[in-house]
Amino acid sequence: LDYRDTIDSFVSRNKELHSLELSDDDWESIKLVASWLKSFRSATVEMSTTKIPMLSTTHAIF
Repeated sequence: LDYRDTIDSFVSRNKELHSLELSDDDWESIKLVASWLKSFRSATVEMSTTKIPMLSTTHAIF
């Protein structure tokens, strides 16, 4: 992810945030969710460009 190094650095410099430090598994989960959200956004934008979205179009997009 684009800001992983920045976030990790910020958290490591602030003692009160150490308990919130993200593990590698956390980052993998974030990467998975971000990927899903990108796909969802693409489908939403595609559906928004049509005047009358139809169920058959929805299935093809997802």
